[in-house]
Amino acid sequence: MRASRNRLLAAAVVAAPVALLAAVGTAFAVDSLSDDGPRADSVLRFTSDDSEVPAGSDTTGSYLPHRRWERFGGGSASLADYAGRPLVLNFFASYCPPCIREMPALEAVSRDVGDDVGVVGMNLADQPDAASALVDRTGVTYDLGRDPDGALAEALGVVNLPTTVFASADHRIVEVHTGELSERQLRQRVSALLEDA
Repeated sequence: MRASRNRLLAAAVVAAPVALLAAVGTAFAVDSLSDDGPRADSVLRFTSDDSEVPAGSDTTGSYLPHRRWERFGGGSASLADYAGRPLVLNFFASYCPPCIREMPALEAVSRDVGDDVGVVGMNLADQPDAASALVDRTGVTYDLGRDPDGALAEALGVVNLPTTVFASADHRIVEVHTGELSERQLRQRVSALLEDA
């Protein structure tokens, strides 16, 4: 009996540090950052005291949160500013090649729909200079904001980039699409939003 108890105690003493090292190693891998922000191949994780949903949750059918965010050109805005019209909210970063590739498609769609649909590019957890340089390089003119701590992304369950959120005129989330979208795919989704408006 005593020998069995000693073996269990010895196993626990060995297992506890191994489990602790594995947990610490995982945390560092998840939060690994380069000088330019999170690596494109790392898993993005966001923390916020007022998060509404766990990261990666399906938020389809929920309403958009109306948090305030900083505009690229200065000042602040809220998704509530787009009330009464459908909204396309695209999360991007300067270190994300698919994000950069789809920006011209978002620009083309934004120019065509004008004020009928709000199009917002939300820069996520990026260095301000790198994000501004990307915007200058691509020449996009749709509304741009910053989500430096990922609070808005977390509230929408965003974990990968690019992610585009499509919301109806009453700001109910219709779709959350992860991955690059072509201009044709964007136009199809925006047309569907306008039909339902």
